Parts: sequence; C-alpha cells; structure tokens
Amino acid sequence: MLVFFWDFPKTDARLFACIFTLASFSTVCAWRLYPEQGLPAKHGLLLGVAFLGAISWMQFAADEIVETMQSSGQILGLPDAFLGGTVVAWGASTGDLAALIATARAGEGKMALTAAFAGPIFQILVGSGCTIFYLNFTSGTAVHFSMHGNLMVICTTGILLCLSYLVLIPTIFKYKYSR
Repeated sequence: MLVFFWDFPKTDARLFACIFTLASFSTVCAWRLYPEQGLPAKHGLLLGVAFLGAISWMQFAADEIVETMQSSGQILGLPDAFLGGTVVAWGASTGDLAALIATARAGEGKMALTAAFAGPIFQILVGSGCTIFYLNFTSGTAVHFSMHGNLMVICTTGILLCLSYLVLIPTIFKYKYSR
C-alpha cells in the first residue's frame, strides 16, 4: 500500500500513506507486545510505540476532519475562514469544555474560570507566534497578512465576546463565584 501511494505526484498522498502506515504499525506492535497481565519487559519502549501510534492516529483523524470540513464548505459555498471560526473551533474546544467542567465539579471553580480565559489566549499567542516565527525563519523575510472580510468579522466578534464575558459575568454574579 505504501509503494502504491508513493508513486502519486502529490505530497499529501505520500504523507497520508506514511502516517497511516506508522499508525497501523505502532498500534499492532503495542497490541501484540503487551502481555495480558502485568507490565511488559520493555515497558518504556512499548509506551513510546503506543504514544507514537496515538499521535499518528490523531494526526490522521485531524487531517480527515479538516478535509471533510473543507469539502463540505466548498459544496455549500462557505468560506474557509467561516468554517475555521465556527465548526472546527467548536470541535477543537470540546476537550477544553470537558476539562473545565471536571475542574469546576471538583470544587476548583477559580481554577476553571482562569483556565477558561488563559487556555485560549495561550493557544492563540503560542500558535500564532510559532507559525509567524517559522514563516519568517524559512522565508527570510517579514510575513505580511491582511485582515479583511470574514476574518475581520470573526476576530472582532471573538474580541467583543471575550470583553463582554469579562465585564458581564462578574457583574451578574456580584463578583462571587460559588458552587
């Protein structure tokens, strides 16, 4: 199968084949080497293989979801910026939502509230910073981009919602956060 995909001129097919092969191989190795009881003899190596398999499967699933969203957007005539700001962002936030709910239910409301604001801000700053750094480093020139159309609407809406949450929520609850 890998040889079949390797002949394709597109690099996406090669990357797909490599990730799928790596994920399948590491998953089969972890499944076959793990004993039914107790820890295996090479516990660290098996953990590394299982971790590599899990990361590969997540990459494979993420690529397929993004491709499905892009295809759906093209069929429905929706721009990529709209899909990225809504559907993909909602899907990416479900893990954060589950973690915040679990933290709040454990009685750590202040920690959950702080994480609700700090997590996305950190992701935006580090994600954008690393991306811009990589583009500057590889191209050797400054990266120029413009915010217009849908991207401007999504960014403005996000900033206004964050600011309104910072003002309205504490005011509504009179600056007291209880269970």
